[in-house]
Amino acid sequence: MPAEPAPAALSGLARQLVRTTFGVHATEPQPLAAGAWSQAFELTIDGVEVVLRIGAHGTDFAKDELAAHFAGPNLPVPPVLARGVFDAWQYAISARAHGTGFDDLSATDVALTLPSLLTGTRSPPLPRRRADQHGSRTPDPYLRTRPEHSHRNTRPPRDRERHRSMDVRTGHGRRVLAPTS
Repeated sequence: MPAEPAPAALSGLARQLVRTTFGVHATEPQPLAAGAWSQAFELTIDGVEVVLRIGAHGTDFAKDELAAHFAGPNLPVPPVLARGVFDAWQYAISARAHGTGFDDLSATDVALTLPSLLTGTRSPPLPRRRADQHGSRTPDPYLRTRPEHSHRNTRPPRDRERHRSMDVRTGHGRRVLAPTS
């Protein structure tokens, strides 16, 4: 995994990635925001506004891709259009969403927004995987299913069976298994 570079180095990498991948179909990427794990750039590809994010951790982008499945009217999550690796760096291209980020809301706005946000997270189910994806080996652990849960083996693993009627309770800084009532 590459070390965290200076933002100027990622700007050069973003320009090189866009030129190599999209050529004349894309505008020059402009720095948008820097987060703890990635640097974001705004650009357009064939007239469509997108955000390019570059970082060292591909699993962060996989989580974003999964979170987009929960998008709805009360929970605007831009879809991840593409993910990949360029010059040993992970990148993701997402649709551009305009607005105020949750972290930038005032306390009053958080109180007004939180109920609809929580409602949005309860309604949509997780997407089902196709039968040919069970047991697949992908580089991102968040996108991989475990072979023992495939359609060929309908029984859960023994350790899961044993703890099915158990609940994890927290006590004095340690995790304790206690029977559910």
